[in-house]
Parts: sequence; structure tokens; C-alpha cells
Amino acid sequence: FSSLNTTGTYYSDRKTAANGCDSIVVLTLTVNQAYNLTRSAVIEKAQLPFTYACREFAVGTVTGIYEVACTTVAGCDSIIMLDLTVNGSSGLISPAGELFSLSPNPSKRGDFVNVNYDFNPLEQKGLKVEVFNNIGVCVAVLNPTAYPIGIETPGVSGIYLVRITTGTNKLIFGKFMVQ
Repeated sequence: FSSLNTTGTYYSDRKTAANGCDSIVVLTLTVNQAYNLTRSAVIEKAQLPFTYACREFAVGTVTGIYEVACTTVAGCDSIIMLDLTVNGSSGLISPAGELFSLSPNPSKRGDFVNVNYDFNPLEQKGLKVEVFNNIGVCVAVLNPTAYPIGIETPGVSGIYLVRITTGTNKLIFGKFMVQ
């Protein structure tokens, strides 16, 4: 039975037990489906970080073919080869979307800056705030429940980009400086 890989019922050769009786071993084997798929996705850099199946693609991900290794609900390994196309601006230099301001700006390390934007109730539901440093690394993610939104400034001086994805999937951007 060592090389079976197909669902079915298998019978061994006749075996003689120590007491002289004949025995046949019956194996009912179920092989769960594993997946080896090729898929493609096209996103904008502003959508990074991006999750596909069980893998997250970080800010800075570029166009390429990526292996996404997942486990099915039956516990089987599955491989998805993802042909990922990343288009457009990262939003770090010239964001593609609506802009908002933050205050005070510049601010000091460990202070709070406030988002100066009037979110409607639909935009507030599921709203996500991401803060990126000047090389595009996400340094904070917030899911605020109180408004106006206050963001604690990082402990490192620099310029930071804030990307807000509203509950209506609208992208808005702002920048602040930490002295």
C-alpha cells in the first residue's frame, strides 16, 4: 500500500497468520484534493499591503510571480502561483486620491496629530488608518472608533504618510513631520 495516491478500496495479497488462518487486509483510502493553480491579480500600489488567499504582500511588493502556499479545509497543501501585477503610484510621493491635513504639523515625537477630515457614518464604519515611514514601511495600523482621529506620532524623526481607507473604500492621504 505504500505508493497509493488515488481514492479507492485496496486489497492486500492473501497473508497467513501465525495461527495458520488466511487474512486479507482491506484499505479504504480517501485522497483529499490538493490544488496546484495559477491565478493572476492586478492591483494598484496604493492597495498594498494586499492579501491574496493566505498570503499578505507588503508595501513595496513589485510585479512578479509569487508562490502562495495554503492549507485546504481538509488539511491538504495547496499551491497557487500568483501572477501579480502592481500598477501605479505607491502614494508615497504623489498619492492618487483625496488629501487631508493633520495638525499640529510638524509635531514632536510621542505627541498626537489629529486628522482634519469630516467622515460620514458610512465612511467611519470599517475605517482603517495606516502610517508609513519615508521608505514605505507600514509603522502603524489603526481602526479608530472615536472621532476626530488622533494618531500617536512615532518615536523617530521624519516625514510620514497616512493612508486612510474609509468604510466606502475611498482612499485619502495626508502627511506629517515628526521633529
